[in-house]
Amino acid sequence: MKLLVRLPGIERVSLWDRRAFATGVRYVATAGLSHAQDGVTTLPVDVVRRFGTLPGTTSRIYRLPSDLPLPERTIRIAVKEHVSRMAGVHPGQVEVAADLCSAWVAGVPGAVWPVRVERDTDTMVVRALASD
Repeated sequence: MKLLVRLPGIERVSLWDRRAFATGVRYVATAGLSHAQDGVTTLPVDVVRRFGTLPGTTSRIYRLPSDLPLPERTIRIAVKEHVSRMAGVHPGQVEVAADLCSAWVAGVPGAVWPVRVERDTDTMVVRALASD
């Protein structure tokens, strides 16, 4: 039995696109938990908490370890979504460096996006840095 539930943060996305995003099939520009404006991505911790109501949801969609604490999970999702928009790929395809200073698309050699992560109380903020 398959069940498609309403997930907070992507309600505005069509059923077809929501399914593609949730299964990691393809990039959907309008799907995601974060908000992007003027090259800055923001993601409140509470949005990730609500989205993760079904255990394993964020781990599966974003390809994250299931034991990540909520703040770390939020930072990594914000970076993945930030880079996925720039690269035009599903955020689950984006790998984040351990130091959170860069990210890249898995299997695409040489393409690395330097980023800066800021923690603004309960919201994570990601900005692209100019590469050298």
